[in-house]
Order: sequence, then structure tokens, then C-alpha cells
Amino acid sequence: MKTAFVFAGQGAQKEKMGQEFFGLNATNYPEIESLILTGTQEQLNQTHITQKAIALTSISIAKEVLKRVKPDYVLGLSLGEYSALWCSQVLSENDLLQTVTIRGNLMHQALHDSNSSMMAVLDQDIELIKSLTKDYDCWISNYNAPNQTVVSGIKDNLNKLANVFKMNHIRSIPLKVSGAFHSPLLKEASNKLETALDKIALKPQQIPVIFNVTGDTDDDKSIKDMLIQQLYSPVQFVTCINRAVELGVTKFIEIGPGTTNASLIKKISPNSDVFSINQLKDLEKLV
Repeated sequence: MKTAFVFAGQGAQKEKMGQEFFGLNATNYPEIESLILTGTQEQLNQTHITQKAIALTSISIAKEVLKRVKPDYVLGLSLGEYSALWCSQVLSENDLLQTVTIRGNLMHQALHDSNSSMMAVLDQDIELIKSLTKDYDCWISNYNAPNQTVVSGIKDNLNKLANVFKMNHIRSIPLKVSGAFHSPLLKEASNKLETALDKIALKPQQIPVIFNVTGDTDDDKSIKDMLIQQLYSPVQFVTCINRAVELGVTKFIEIGPGTTNASLIKKISPNSDVFSINQLKDLEKLV
């Protein structure tokens, strides 16, 4: 029986997230902590704030979880992959927060005037979704669950695509995001991220990481390339979870605000044990 930690991604943010854990583990980032504890939801929803806020929250929670459970594998949904790399000791705490701050700023700069967005598509006919998405110059951004795919694109194209989905009896839901994440619109930003990553000392994995881009583990030499590609490539979350199960994982522990990952994992692997840890009382589940 093996355990995987799964770290939360963007979209899980909320006011005062993780506040109980900040009291247990003092941080060296009072500015970020203040944003989390006193910032409005509107502020926390801004990409350049969201990413560092979720990362700090996630590792504050993880420090308590690690006192009770040692994972065999780690992974994260999009942004959460960076917290997974911290857990694997690839990134120091300072390098993690520095990197996600740069990443958040680059994404904000690249998308704030792009008139782009995303929508969740709730259907299992992946091939039809892929075909229609391509026909309307949109892109697949996330394979979140067998019946949930996230599509991104310019808003006019997404609106047309949503109408076509409706005609094909496929349900879609617009997402409240600031742009088309994990899309070609972020290719230029990925070049700037590469420059930033060149200045970071990426250390060898101490716990195997299952990467978003491939849905599999990989060697240490590939980490930087994985993070660069992840910015503009689809998140293969379904493949990640299925691969973890193939590797013997029977227990998934979601770390960070919200319960989105846990809900998705239950759809992908109904027979797995899945726990969400975002409040102190949740730690009792690990006893």
C-alpha cells in the first residue's frame, strides 16, 4: 500500500485559507501571509497573487501532514506541481515561492489583455471534444477526470464552441479565470520562465514526482523542461492518477485549500482512499 500527496492548484484559493496552520508553522513571508489572511476574494483571484498564496498555504499544511505520513509519490494539479517539487526537496521553500511568484506575474502579463478564458466540458466523449475544440481554434488545457475536460481559447471562439457543444448535447460551464491557462498563448511566457528557472538550483528528487505534462515519473534532468512545457501544455491529471495507481498507490492525500483534487481523484479511481487536508481537524483522518 502506497501513498501519494496531491497538491492543490489555482482555483482553490479562498479568504483566510490555511490560517490554522500558519499559527503552527511560522513563515518567513509575512507579506504573502498577510494577503492570505486579510486579502479579499477578488484580490486572491488575481493570478499574480493567487499562485504564491496557494503555494505558501499548501506547504504550511504539508509540514503538519509530513509529521504523520511520508508519501511514496507526489504530484500536483498545475500550480500544485511546484509544491510537489518542494515536498520532493527539488525546490527549497524560498525557491518555490520565488518561482511561483515569477510564474504568476508572467501569466498575468501574458493573459490580462488576451480576451481569453476557459470552460469545463462535462462529457466522456473525449475524441469528439478534441475534434470540435480544434475546429473552433480552441485548445484542450486540462484532462481533469473521465467526464471533465477543460478547454481554453479566445472568448469569441469559446462562445461559438459552447453553442456547438450544446447542439451535440454536451454540457459546458464557463470558468471564472483570468485567461487561457495551459494554452499556446503562454508559449512566449514559457521562454521567460525558462530564464528564471536557469537561476534556480533544482536538486535531485527525494520522492518521485509524477509530472503533469507526461503523466509519469521522470529523471532529474527533465524537471526544468517539464515545468517550461507545463505552462502551455495540457495537464494530464487523469493519466497522472492512473499512473500512480499502476505504481501501487492506494491512498491519495490532497494538500491545500479546497477539495477539487479529491473530487477528481474519486472519479478517476473510485476504489482509492482519498482524503483532503485543509483544516487542523482533517489531520485526524491520518491517524
